[in-house]
Parts: sequence; structure tokens; C-alpha cells
Amino acid sequence: MDVRLLWAKTSREQPDLVHPLICHMIDVAQVADAIWKQVFPFQQRTDIAHELGLTEEQARAWFVLWAGLHDLGKACPPFQAQHERSKARLLDMGLAFPHGIENLLSRVKHGTVTACVLADLLADCLKPPLDAKLAQQVALIVGGHHGIFATSGEIDALYSKQLGDQRWQAIRAELVKTFVSALALDGLQPPSVQEIPPALSMALAGFVSVADWLGSRQEYFPPAGYDVDLSSYVQVVREQACRAVRETGWSRLSSNAEPVGFETMFSVPGLRPLQQRTVELTEQLKEGGLVIIEAPMGEGKTEAALYLADYWKRTLDQFGLYVAMPTQATSNQMFTRVREVLRRLYPEERVNFQLLHGNALLSEEFERMRLAAGGDETTEGDVVVAEEWFLPKKRGLLAPFAVGTVDQSFLAVLRTRHAFVRLFGLGHKTVIFDEVHAYDAYMSTLLERLLRWLAAMKTTVVVLSATLPSATRNRLVEAYSNRPIGGQQRAYPAITWVTSSQSGTLPFPATRPVSLDVVWVPGEPCKTAEILREKLSDGGCAAVICNTVGRAQKVYLELKAQNVVPESDLLLFHARFPFAARERLEQLVVGRFGRDRTGRPAKAVVVATQVIEQSLDLDFDVMITDLAPADLVLQRAGRTHRHAAPRPARLQTPCLLIVEPAIQDGTPQFGSDSWIYHPYILLRSLLVLKRYQVIRIPEDVLPIIETVYRGETLEECDLNPPLSRRLEKAFGDWQKEIAHSGHIAKQKLIPSPDQSGMSVLEYTVELQEDNPEYHQSLQALTRLSEPTVTLVCLHGSVAQPALDPDGRLPVDLGKRPDCALARELARRTVNLTAQPLVSHFLGEAPPAGWREHALLRHCRPAIFDRDGICRLANGYVLSLDAELGLIVKKEG
Repeated sequence: MDVRLLWAKTSREQPDLVHPLICHMIDVAQVADAIWKQVFPFQQRTDIAHELGLTEEQARAWFVLWAGLHDLGKACPPFQAQHERSKARLLDMGLAFPHGIENLLSRVKHGTVTACVLADLLADCLKPPLDAKLAQQVALIVGGHHGIFATSGEIDALYSKQLGDQRWQAIRAELVKTFVSALALDGLQPPSVQEIPPALSMALAGFVSVADWLGSRQEYFPPAGYDVDLSSYVQVVREQACRAVRETGWSRLSSNAEPVGFETMFSVPGLRPLQQRTVELTEQLKEGGLVIIEAPMGEGKTEAALYLADYWKRTLDQFGLYVAMPTQATSNQMFTRVREVLRRLYPEERVNFQLLHGNALLSEEFERMRLAAGGDETTEGDVVVAEEWFLPKKRGLLAPFAVGTVDQSFLAVLRTRHAFVRLFGLGHKTVIFDEVHAYDAYMSTLLERLLRWLAAMKTTVVVLSATLPSATRNRLVEAYSNRPIGGQQRAYPAITWVTSSQSGTLPFPATRPVSLDVVWVPGEPCKTAEILREKLSDGGCAAVICNTVGRAQKVYLELKAQNVVPESDLLLFHARFPFAARERLEQLVVGRFGRDRTGRPAKAVVVATQVIEQSLDLDFDVMITDLAPADLVLQRAGRTHRHAAPRPARLQTPCLLIVEPAIQDGTPQFGSDSWIYHPYILLRSLLVLKRYQVIRIPEDVLPIIETVYRGETLEECDLNPPLSRRLEKAFGDWQKEIAHSGHIAKQKLIPSPDQSGMSVLEYTVELQEDNPEYHQSLQALTRLSEPTVTLVCLHGSVAQPALDPDGRLPVDLGKRPDCALARELARRTVNLTAQPLVSHFLGEAPPAGWREHALLRHCRPAIFDRDGICRLANGYVLSLDAELGLIVKKEG
């Protein structure tokens, strides 16, 4: 039988020009070989060989063999019948196509056929044969290369006429033998294990998928035709595979033999106490592990984490780095910082560095790096670039270095298509999780499962937080180490670390201890204006942090009406501005109130929501904040007197003014804040913070956090009966919410790596990653929040929408936009969570021209008239104001 007559792919330009299945299998095998040699660090190759009970060379050969056999399932009647010319040749060769085969074309997945037939062929066609149980597992892993593993029910449903008769079985066996012989892979020593460990199962699945993606690129592997000479083809393809891998920018970088000093790595004159402790810790860390750094803002946690990542890359041969941030805005800020560090670490090498979040393509810095990767003359000579092949969302985590949102890493453990590719991408790297104290119960559940997998994937981890409750910290340590951790010293600020054989805590002093005066103030906007007028009478820069956009808009308008500061120095910053406007505001806020004080105004106020709460390096002379959970109040307070700098006479002493909730029937009323933060935590935070007239940082941070979250009785507080009853009820509701969140999270997670190698492959739900039209039970939620809709703010009318109010830049909603227009549309997006608005807009289909566009397919247009008004049929009115952002009102 001539196996070259089995087709796998056709030419994009000439459908009659085929690429034989045997050739595609050789392509992917050679790419797999190149990945093993050019991408995998030495330690990763060694670990794989150890887990299989083989030498490194034997392990490489098996990985190459398994990857090449991924498309064996295409050798079946339903698939081969899809190409008429090939079908005719196979009929002439005596292969039969059952009657009605056309009805099976869409129902038979060739990956499932691979999972069904490969196990027996691995046992029958290899000498010596592969263990039957191991062969069954490999077949399931390799057959899942399109993102989902076949279920036993799907495999059982492949009755004989779908797989073909004895002649089809014979040609599949001949295909395997020809493939093994062509690549000289016969006579391999079988692995000494009967089951591949769970983490290696996922790594192998990811490896096969990626090898298939690269091996399917026709610019490197064009259709070879039926008459190809296989012996010469193997040699040509070997060189092409090496080039394909090399030109993606995926090849590993060299590691510095000697450590780069902290001062050089970060261009700083000296080390802070935390950073000195980090250097000392590296003298104890002889293996990979988890490090948790808890410290106030401004202590240099980020630098310490990046130093650890570089240390592990040198000493453990880790492949690279992923920095997981809480938001897109903080990701953009961190991206710039990490890019500068990479330039110093690798001045002579081309570094592939990616930005991973939903709006990454709108970043001007990232766009310049993409152009640099393509050889743009204006960026020539830049060593840190963004290679194009890694831009699709499933490939981003494969890049050696990346910064993005934590959501991208959570998708590695949610039941999504190709989740194992993301896990494979995170393996043998260092992952840094920043601002972990901001995670709720749902996100924490996802993080714990992810930590367990990262430990199994030999990934080192650094967790950064202003502070964590002891219970949270212990759960993270136990999730990574898979063993209970008790008896450790609790200190703050401190570094907690754990490896497979050691654990410990290293306390350190704060660089700049701060004592904050705490003052409780009324929440009416007019009172806020009075307070700020008095506080800023000698000048100074203030921040007002509100919990909701609506309240921020009201406070801003009151401050403007009372002329508290010059209008040009009064800023409103929240998340309900279109993307481009929000980006400009963020740059303006950082430019005026960041570390560089050259542009700092003499007297100014920023009214903001939580957008300035995390990661942005901002410094204010005084702050007013709405009540929030105590840890977030302290996080906000970290933006007060953050830097050593001169202050106005009235603001020499750091002061935090907290809005006191109104009291009704003896208990505080939280209003809409209770939609954002749980009433129990708000109550506990209020009662605990009321104890303090002065908060000393860092001394008081741990007692405050522990008292709020530990649930101990507040004997020292005068709890009246209504308040006591409300606290008790709120505690019960909080416990139920935590249990409910954890239950939902566990339904969406892939199995733990502590299960058997076969068990981790048996999840059957394929969740949708980003489609808001699906019910939440079918979505791969990285955060448990209200459904959201993304609007593109346009002007004009439904019949004639435009980018601008004057209509000079019309938009055809029925036509797919080009790249430039798509970017312009995406820069006008804003997210809404108000459920009547979400229901209204999701009830309308996306414009025809947007449905297949990656940036716009889940967006809806909101069209504003010349007055900036968009009236909806459900009675809601949206106002788009350049100063206030998007305003939502209900008519009447």
C-alpha cells in the first residue's frame, strides 16, 4: 500500500495540490525534535527523562515519535473522503468508503480517531512494543492535540464503518511503520513507567499541539504532492523545522554564568532591607519553590521578585518569566519596568517579550516592539521585541518572557480548549503574582489550583502582597507544597518561602516607617469640598478614592462647583471612560503624581475609583477614602507620603481621612458599597479601624488584618444589640458566599495533578473563554462578577455611525474593519456591568462586520447623538462626557 496517497492538508491557493499525511507527520516530528533541542532547557529535558525512566536521548526520541503520530486519525474514511482526488486514488488502491460517508464528515473528529486506534498500533507496530496501559494514555494525550481530550463515550461511538474495514486497519499500520522507519525511530527502549505522571501528561499534550501548529505552517512546509521521495524529504524538512522554530523567536536564551548585581540589574544606588534579605535568601534556596513577600508599598517587592526570577533562571535553568498582574492598567505599567530590566540582563541577545491581556494590541509600546520584531527601520537595534507568532491568545504564555493579567494564567487551569498549552507554556518558568491581597474567594480558589499545577510543572513562584491574612498565606503555601505548613513564625514585613525539603520566614525592617493620623469624616460631597479647601489652603496634592463611579462623578462635580483647586488641576479618573481617554488620564495622573516630581502641581486633587489603588507608583500629600476592607484601605493609604519629599506646612504629618458610613437603626449603612465588598468585611473593618487614631506602618498592619479576617470576637467594641445581630447574620452570609464561590470555581477547574495520569485527562466540559452571550455556568470565568458588556462608543445615527461627532469618519458596521480601523474602534471601548444595560446590548447581535474580528467580535456599538446622548428602548440613557466619562441614568 502506498501511504503517500493519504492526504493531510491542501494548498491554500491550489486545493488540488495535497500534502500527504506521512509528510505532515514527518514535519511535526522534526519540529518536535527542534523544540526539544532549541527550546527546552537542559533541566527540563533531564526532568522528562527521569519521569519516564529513560536517558535524555531516549526520552527525546519518544517525544518526537508521539508528536508525529498525532494525526494518525486522519487515515480513516470520513476524513479521506473530504478530498475527491485522494478519495479516487484510494478507491483505485482497494480501500472502501462506506455508503453515506458524507453524513459522517462533520461528526467524526480525527483526533478522537487517533485516540481510538493509536494504542493498539503502538503495541503492535513497535518492537519492542509499548506497554498497553501506557499506550492507551499516550493515545488519549496525542489525540487531544486540537484542545480537548476524547471521552470514553466518544471513542466507543466510533463504530467500525467510521474507522474502515481491515484494509484501513492495514494502511494505518503501514503508515506507522513507514513513519517510524523514515525517522529511524524503531527499536526504542520503552519507558519504564506504566503511566505518565499528570504534569508530564499535560506538558506532552501542549508540546504535541504546539509542534502541530508550527509543523502546519505552509511557508516552511509546502504541499509535497503524492510522488514525494520520503528519504530526501526527511533531510530537507529537518532543516526547515529548525528554521521554523528559530524564526518564531522561541529559542531559549543563554543564562548569565555570574549573577548580575542588584544595583546593576535595577540601576539603583543601594539595596533596601527587603532586597538585602532577598539576596541572603538566594544563599539558602538550592532548589525551586514558592516565595511569598509581604511588605508595605514602596519597599521594592517587584525588584526582589525579578531578582529571584533571574537567580532561578541561572541556577535551575528555568526557561523564562511570567508576571501576572491584577488589571490591564497595572500590566501596562509593569510591562515597561520589566522591559528595561531585560535590556540590562540581555544587552547582546534578541529577547522575545509579550504583553498579554485583552487590549494588549492597543498599547503603543507593544506595537513598537512588534514592528521591531518585523525589522521596522525606526526600531532597528532594539534587543527586546514582540515576535508575531506568539500574538494569538493561546500562544502568549509560550513566550520566554511576558507580563499580563492574572486571568491569562488562570485559563491554564480552567476547562478550556488547549488549557494544557498554557500549562506547558508556564512550565519550568518563574511566575510572579502581584497584588494577591486583592483576590476574592473565587480567584483565590483558582490560584490555589494553579499553584498546585505550577509546582508539579517545576515552575518557581513568587507571590507579592501588601499583606495577607494568615489563613490565606497558609493555604497558598500548602497548595504549592502539597503538605500542611505549621509552626512558622508570623512576622510583618517578611519573606515566607517553601521548597520540597525546606521552609522558613525571614522578617526585615521597613525602609520608611510611617505613622498615619486617622480621621473619620462625613461622606457628603459638599463636606469633602470643605475639608479639602481647608487641608489644601497652603497647597498640596490630594486623592479622593470612591468605591463607585457614580459617587466619584458626584464628588468631582462638587469640587469643581466650589472651585477647591484650579479646574486644570482637578482630575477625574475611573474605569468608565473609553479606553483611549482612560489611557491618557492614567498617563496624566502618573506624570503629575508619580516619582518624577518635575510636573507635580502646587495644588491639585484627583478623584478616582479603585484604578489608583494598586501597583501605580503615586504619591499624595493627603487622602480621603471611602470605607473599604481594611487591607484595601491600607493599600490606598500607601499612596500617602509614599516618597521622601517636602510637604506643605499643613500636611507635614501623613493623614488618612476615612468616610464614615451613615447610621440607621443603630447600624452603619453601606449602600451600593455592599455590592462591591461584602457587608461582613466592611463591618469588621469599620469596627477594627475605629480603634486606631494613629496607624503605624508596618507595626499595626498585621494586627489589623488578622483581627478583621480571623473572625475573633470584638470584645473591646461597644456592640449594641442591633449591630451584634447584624454582624452575626453578615458572618453567616459571608461564609455561605465563600462556600458558593469555591463550589463554582471547582466546577470550572481541571482536575488536580495529585490524581492519576489518566484521571487528569477525563474532564469533559469545554468552557467558553470570552463570549458574554453564554450563561455564566458555561463560561471560563477568571473572576466571579456580574456579566459585562463591552460597548464601542460611536457617534451619529444607526444608519450613519461615525468615529467622530461631526461624521467625517464614517464606519460601515456591515464591513470587516481593517487593522487600523479595528484599533480605532477598540480604543473607544468601555465596559458596563449594570444588568439592564448588559441585557439590552447582549440582546442585539454584534454588527456583521465585527463577528469574525478578534478585537470586536463580542462588542456592541453604542451610538451617541450630537449632544452625546444614547437613549435605549428600556428607558436608560447613556451620556458620553469628555470630562465625566460615561454617565448612566434612568429616565424619570
